[in-house]
Amino acid sequence: MLTLAFLSHHSKYLITKLVDEIINYNLGVKILIIENSIDHQLKYELESKYKKQVKVFLPNENLGFSKGMNKAIELSDDQFVFLNPADVILSHTCIQNLLNCLNNFKDFTLLAPTYKDEKIYKNYEEFLFSKERETHQFEIENFNLKEVDWIDGTFIVNKEKIENNKIMDENIFIYFETMDMCLNFKKKNQKMFVVENIKFEHIGGSSHERKFNFEAKLSRNWHYNWSKFYYFKKNFSYLYALKKFSTVLFKNTLKLLYYFMTRNKESYLLKKAEINGSMHSILLNKSNYRPYKKI
Repeated sequence: MLTLAFLSHHSKYLITKLVDEIINYNLGVKILIIENSIDHQLKYELESKYKKQVKVFLPNENLGFSKGMNKAIELSDDQFVFLNPADVILSHTCIQNLLNCLNNFKDFTLLAPTYKDEKIYKNYEEFLFSKERETHQFEIENFNLKEVDWIDGTFIVNKEKIENNKIMDENIFIYFETMDMCLNFKKKNQKMFVVENIKFEHIGGSSHERKFNFEAKLSRNWHYNWSKFYYFKKNFSYLYALKKFSTVLFKNTLKLLYYFMTRNKESYLLKKAEINGSMHSILLNKSNYRPYKKI
């Protein structure tokens, strides 16, 4: 019925701990890990320990978020695939309640639990694309469901509602992929819901080992700007995206010169990555920067 899928990249400690906890819940769910760091040792350890209940897929290259999540949907044999990054905490209650909810409600494309603490961040937006401001809420078997426009990062996919096992644009490596996905679903009148009284936790910024912190920042700056321009260009127009970026590019160039003159190496490299990502997207180049490699 349900496969729990996790996208991992140099996240061995988090993934191992997460898998151990979920297996000990004894809920009978299958676990699928897309290991973008191509860690053969992790695959051997988990599959040897848990046999058929855990599968670790090693791609030939780092697939990024979009391709990685699409691959998880493709590899799952279940109708429902619960997609997650590595830095989440899924309690026994969270998974059990989701299973119970799925037994009673299947008319959706995406379904997600909500953050335990929404004061810091919400994993959804009700009216991101809608002109109407009417809230659609209902209750099924004591589960409070709310229809939304956008869900980020952690959600269940109903494979019966999608085509070709793909929900995300694979041109995007990371960032804005869920925004683009949900806008596409909204245009097709596909339904997305959150369950307000099923909760999970997201550690945030902890999905990789600490030794890769600076490389991760470089990757974030490069890809965030590439993906942002691509999203605006794809869904609105090239000129619209260029207008959005022109002032930002000018300011970033001034900051780059300042960091160079003051010999602030770290800030210089981070700002350089930001500008490079923007320029690659403006010049219609592919999202080709990969984490943990020099720019």
